[in-house]
Parts: sequence; C-alpha cells; structure tokens
Amino acid sequence: YILNEQESYTTNPTIADTTTVTVPQITIPEPDIELPPVEFADVDEPPMAPGCEFQSNSSERKRCMSAYIRRHFNKEFNPTVLKALNLPPGAKQIITKFVITKDGSVKDAAAAGPAPELEAEAIRVINLLPALKSGGTENGNNVDVLYTFPLNLR
Repeated sequence: YILNEQESYTTNPTIADTTTVTVPQITIPEPDIELPPVEFADVDEPPMAPGCEFQSNSSERKRCMSAYIRRHFNKEFNPTVLKALNLPPGAKQIITKFVITKDGSVKDAAAAGPAPELEAEAIRVINLLPALKSGGTENGNNVDVLYTFPLNLR
C-alpha cells in the first residue's frame, strides 16, 4: 500500500492515535515503448530529404521525398546486374522496403524481385542512402517510417 500525501494511518489498530505522514509526490517515467513504424503514406509529416523542407505542405513533402528516393536509385543502381542475368525480355519489378528511423537513418532494408542478385543490388542501393534531415512525425511524436518503393527495371 502506498500512502498519498497527507494520508493518515493508525500505528496500532487498538489505539485510537493516528499519525499524519507527508509523502513526497513521486513521478514514475513512462517506459520507452518501441512502436512499429508508420507507413509512409499514413505518416502526418514524412522524413525530411534534403531540399524538401521548402515544400508548403505534408503531401508536397511526401512527393519530394519519393522523388529523392527515385533519383537515388537511378543514380546508384548498377544496370549491369540486370544485364548479366539474361532474364526474359520485359519490365522487371523489385519491391523494396526499409525503415527510416526517428533520426533519419535507414535500417531493415529488404527486397523481393525476380532474382536474388537484383534483390541484393536493391538492398545495397538502399543502404547507400545518406541520412535524412529528420525522421517522420505522427501526432506530434517522432516515429520510424516504413517506406515501400517499387523499382521498375527495363
């Protein structure tokens, strides 16, 4: 039993004396609970890529962030990986997923595609992403953001 401030208790149930004890207020901090990442499409404010801070609203910043990721893949993806596989003609798609942490760094990169070599190349490119200016926010709290990016190759 925890006594509240100014609560009385009886020192001996057979004696009618009561004593007042002053107990200081104790604040117990809430435990740090690791919440699952919020999907990029659902986050209030997206992670901030360089240059996107000048966009006027969240939806424009999301478009800017997606364009930043697309430019990064276009620049870093090695097309010789695809050519060396001699896959049947036609478009190929690799679905990539990764988490942008509260501090803007990237973790948990994964990819699914038509060949393990393409998946490995996509993960390599994800891991080359420079840290962003910030992570995302949801309801005013910093959150990790799950980003899914379909990479279309020809």
